[in-house]
Amino acid sequence: MLGLLFVPILDRTMELKGVLRRKEQELQVALLLKKRREREVRLLRSDPAYLEMIARDKLDLMRSGEIIFRRLDRGPKNTTREVFSARDP
Repeated sequence: MLGLLFVPILDRTMELKGVLRRKEQELQVALLLKKRREREVRLLRSDPAYLEMIARDKLDLMRSGEIIFRRLDRGPKNTTREVFSARDP
């Protein structure tokens, strides 16, 4: 009889452990995104070539003979873009 009193408590404990695991995963994703954004800010502030590349990409400007390759398959909702440029020889 006493064991029946603990069943709801055990169920709730298991439920909360599941919630905790999901929240820990969400935290890891958020920390990874934060790290990526901090790197992006650092590069934008300190690397003129990177800043130029990003600005030209956002404005859809290319140099003569340049080919732009974009990867849009990364990050949530395609928010992270990697831009590679190559010039014809």
